Amino acid sequence: MHTTHVLRLMVAAAALACAAIAATASAGDVAPGGQDQFDLLIGPQVPLAQSYSQTLQGDYVAAGVGMRNVGGGTIAMALPAGSTIEKAFLYWSIIRPAGPAAPNTGTLNGTPILGTLVGTSGSPCWLVAGDLIDNYRAEVTTIAVDGANTLTGFPSGVTDNSPPPSTVVAPLLEGATLVVVFENPAFDLNTVVIRDGAQTFADQGVSTPFGMFTAAPGNAADQAAQTSYVVADGQAVFPSDRASFNGLFVAGPGTGLKPVDAFDGADGIVPVSPTDGLWDTLNVDVSSFFTPGVATAATTDVDASLSVDCLTYVAQVLSVKTRLSEGLDIKPGSFPNSIKLTNKGVIPVALLGSATFDVSAVDYSTVEFAGDSTEAHGTVHFEDVNGDGITDAVLHFETQETNIAAGDTEACLTGELTNGVAFTACDSVRPIA
Repeated sequence: MHTTHVLRLMVAAAALACAAIAATASAGDVAPGGQDQFDLLIGPQVPLAQSYSQTLQGDYVAAGVGMRNVGGGTIAMALPAGSTIEKAFLYWSIIRPAGPAAPNTGTLNGTPILGTLVGTSGSPCWLVAGDLIDNYRAEVTTIAVDGANTLTGFPSGVTDNSPPPSTVVAPLLEGATLVVVFENPAFDLNTVVIRDGAQTFADQGVSTPFGMFTAAPGNAADQAAQTSYVVADGQAVFPSDRASFNGLFVAGPGTGLKPVDAFDGADGIVPVSPTDGLWDTLNVDVSSFFTPGVATAATTDVDASLSVDCLTYVAQVLSVKTRLSEGLDIKPGSFPNSIKLTNKGVIPVALLGSATFDVSAVDYSTVEFAGDSTEAHGTVHFEDVNGDGITDAVLHFETQETNIAAGDTEACLTGELTNGVAFTACDSVRPIA
């Protein structure tokens, strides 16, 4: 919803909705937490920050529901066949007057849950200037299911299914999104990252950076990369919101995905108010932005610069297909990696940690280097070998126990993570007879 000041810009087709909205919105330009016609951040800002990151053989799905004046709803999750839930998070948002927060409670599939506050920002132009919106997250791994997930008992001023513009009684429950990270043997390795916070704004864009990813080629069971925008307070009556990825619009005007409005409340309470759904979980395939083997920085953006909508950025999910095979240094500190085949000593090998590979998550009983599965010293040494600030693992293998032979150009270390995911790491070698 938008302010009386901004509502003057609306077309005649929205006049009736605007009249009802203006009755509960603050008039004119108000600070702090007020509204303006141009480039406005509303209330306190909590930029989205990373709350979860995992590399696994699987991926994620996300879906949501609007709950204004209802107090609950149903989120339908459809996991690929053969999947098991690795982790699940529920996000929801509540608008309330300044002062004490509304209860952070609700039930999912009949089980009570408590939300962790991930951020508070200004109200997205409901109630009066200075009022707030709280964004919550709850881990629901053992509660979420593949299929219908029922939400009940969330704080709501009324639960009579009345249209949002006609009944405005705090607290105003916006909606909820369920993010389910799953494992599936038919999928390649994917790195799934979630960022969350609270940023309310109007007439501009707000972005969140994810850092660098190097995508890997793989099978066609899952796309190379996907992302999900979780946004509160989108309304079809205020069109032209857009979503972008790495500076290019991927949804909204000028695109083929939701070309009228990227954040139109599509998850919303359609039987109650088809133009005021107030919640969006926008899923976008962004595979085209990632070239396998090329490091790519990822940044998402929610944009209301063409609209008079007020939006709250709640969370962003990104998954990129990953290959755990770039982190090996044979004979650290030397190049070329000459291996004298008649040597009776050992070959030091460093398994390199990175932002997407945690060496402490390796099951070292499964590790094998060039056919040798016995660490010569009987232990793994953890240290930062390459000076990048990330811990690496150093192992030693007897030269005579390996299968390195004349003419070989590389040798590989294989193994599994503690969750059973296999990996391969290779480096060049120069065998000497």
